[in-house]
Amino acid sequence: MLGSTLGDLDGPFHIIGKWKNIILQQLPGHYFYDSVAAIKAVTAKELQELANKYFVANDFYELVVI
Repeated sequence: MLGSTLGDLDGPFHIIGKWKNIILQQLPGHYFYDSVAAIKAVTAKELQELANKYFVANDFYELVVI
C-alpha cells in the first residue's frame, strides 16, 4: 500500500492532486501523514482477520467466460 501511495506521488501534478482532494474533502492537513502511519501500524495478523471476516467464499459468485 505504501508503494502504491508513493507511485501516486510521482511528480508535482500528482502531489498537488492529492492536496486538492484533501482540501476539497475538507480533511485536516495531516490526513496524508496519518494515513501513512496507519498503513505502517497494521499487522499481518490484523489483515488476515479482516480478510477472514469480509471475504467469505460462499458470498462470491463464480463467472466462467468461454
